[in-house]
Amino acid sequence: MHDLFIYLKSLNGGIFYSHNLKYDASFIIDYLLKNGYLYSDKLNENNSFNVLVDDRNTFYSLTIKLKTLKGPRLFKFRDSSKKISGSVKSIGEDLKLSNQKGEIDYSLDRPTGYIPTEEEIEYIKKDCLVIQEVINKFHENGFNKLTSASDSFNAYKKALCSEQTFKMLFPTLDIDIDNFVRLSYRGGVCYLKEEYKGIDLENVKAYDVNSMYPFVMATRPLPHGVPIYFKGKPKDIANYALFIVSVEVNLSLKSNKIPTIMKKGFRFSKLTYITNEKETQFLTLTCIDLKLMFENYEIYDIKYIEGYYFKSSTNLFKDYVNELYEQKKTQKGVMKLLTKTKLNSLYGYFAKSPTYYGRKPYLDNINQIVKYENKEKEEGKPIYTAIACFITAYAREYLFNMINSNFNNFVYCDTDSIHLIGDNKPINMFLSESELGGLKVEYDFIKVKYIAQKTYIGYLRGEKE
Repeated sequence: MHDLFIYLKSLNGGIFYSHNLKYDASFIIDYLLKNGYLYSDKLNENNSFNVLVDDRNTFYSLTIKLKTLKGPRLFKFRDSSKKISGSVKSIGEDLKLSNQKGEIDYSLDRPTGYIPTEEEIEYIKKDCLVIQEVINKFHENGFNKLTSASDSFNAYKKALCSEQTFKMLFPTLDIDIDNFVRLSYRGGVCYLKEEYKGIDLENVKAYDVNSMYPFVMATRPLPHGVPIYFKGKPKDIANYALFIVSVEVNLSLKSNKIPTIMKKGFRFSKLTYITNEKETQFLTLTCIDLKLMFENYEIYDIKYIEGYYFKSSTNLFKDYVNELYEQKKTQKGVMKLLTKTKLNSLYGYFAKSPTYYGRKPYLDNINQIVKYENKEKEEGKPIYTAIACFITAYAREYLFNMINSNFNNFVYCDTDSIHLIGDNKPINMFLSESELGGLKVEYDFIKVKYIAQKTYIGYLRGEKE
């Protein structure tokens, strides 16, 4: 590690990427704290450093201010996996890069003080070159933020031509309004029909929606502007077609329907969905989810409490999405990944939490190990959470409509895919290999077994059994 810092001090600062910053930074931070470097959020002094680590110990960046031969310089370490998902091997292969991951003997004993061979050094170089090839292309095209989501958000704002246009469409709302709206934010639905759990099945096709979220963004009315508060049951208000409302409701799932209302705070367990609850449910729902609730549940009693009306438009993302989607059809390699990232990583950034709980490292002097402590809560400003709430709601509606139309053949779904058993032609499903929002066969199973949500295994048609 000492040699690394000698090398850094010969440079003029810069940005450095690691494909697992949490791991690599652990060694650097250990060295820093044991060699007199000070933690400083503002980097006021030479030989100081700070980190961007959230309360889930997710590492985003490590910045060091060093006194170098050329004066004080900043060295910024970032996590490339926050911009390019997947292993180094899969990235090289999937993108057909000129550089590919090499191979070495991973089982070889390498004790402390081991000197790597030329072959092993070449292996490490190849790993670096794979990521460098992608990152360089990203930077050349203006993707120089910390995450793919922030890169995509920046690209969309530039496409709008002005900051003024963005602020007019997506004004910064009061934090209390944002907190209310955020209660309606739910992700993709993942559901396994109970009767098929653990059963050996034959002849199942998994259909995947081409760019589900971009499809919704380009075709559905989405919220914008300053919302209007209301109490009680929502009404038809001119120019305010969308709403988010809180309700108290007693309900039970209808027969031949799957649950559409997800509880907050649960992921992929039997507790995820509301089915036949005896207690009154307190829910905050978009008007899309409210409609799905009435279609799929028996409602015994409902009380509307309060909510917000929103203006809507189908033009907020239409041109942006359609232009990029057409580009993606003819692109290959890194440029196709770049375009795909602009399409798929944008919507979630609108729901970025305005509250940040960071952590900072310190050295436990007794055990001489690095530990982390919570920093004071940081309050920022929300972006426009309602966008993400409605995009995910429309995506669920799109999926649920197809499930209800094909209920007898329905086996499983996950966010943007639906699995159907048998040879019957799918009903109410737009089949297309390439069109935005169309469905293509992703997997054609001869045999398959579904164990649980996110867990299934099978033989694909054409494979050896």
